[in-house]
Amino acid sequence: MTENFNRPKLEKIGGWLSLFIFGRIIVEPTHTVYELFTGYNELEKSGAKESLRLIFEFLVATPLGLFILLETFFSIYVGIVLIRKYSFAPLITKIFLTLTVLTFPYAVIHNVGSFLGFVFNIIWILYFNSSLRVQIVYGCNSPSYGELISPHFYKLKTLKKSLSTTTETFMKKGRIRKIRKSIKEGKIDKLLEETNNSLRKLYIEDLISLGLKAKDPLLAVLDHPNPEVRKNASHILEKIGPRDYLP
Repeated sequence: MTENFNRPKLEKIGGWLSLFIFGRIIVEPTHTVYELFTGYNELEKSGAKESLRLIFEFLVATPLGLFILLETFFSIYVGIVLIRKYSFAPLITKIFLTLTVLTFPYAVIHNVGSFLGFVFNIIWILYFNSSLRVQIVYGCNSPSYGELISPHFYKLKTLKKSLSTTTETFMKKGRIRKIRKSIKEGKIDKLLEETNNSLRKLYIEDLISLGLKAKDPLLAVLDHPNPEVRKNASHILEKIGPRDYLP
């Protein structure tokens, strides 16, 4: 009964949740900007434009700068998805907090992290795993990590398959051009005695696909001194036509 009585209040963003969102959108970016403008002695000797240029170069041209920039943008994004009440917001938040915890050693080494912040991030992870307000605001059936990425994984898998098919088609066209050139120059035996087994098998498959267009050139190499060439030529001819021309 107590839970039902409190539910209307818990359906709104408030309490510790609102404090966390405030920290992500306001406190974190403000703290980052403050640290950037006060943390480097070089800026004290520079004008406003020069200071902005130095900060921009630091953010985009150094690993530490990129780390700070990405963490700040991710922090703001987390706050936004929480405010918009997207069902996947708690999961995104836990991913952000987990990454922050995992990168704590790097942050400490470069003096951009503190042990207190590390502890708070762990507490916030526990909060998002157990908070009744979080469950009510964002739905008890929030997607798991696997459910969240599965559509994107499917798209990536489809794209990979499409690229693989396109590449295979492109390579086959290249082999067909080489086969036709070899037929024209009377060098089809060079393809049938290819030392690369995989490539030789592909040439054989392509010659079979050419059908009767490859018949006469193959007949011409049935008396080739290389037994491998004769064997491959006979095999292809069996696939593309009758056996009455075989010796």
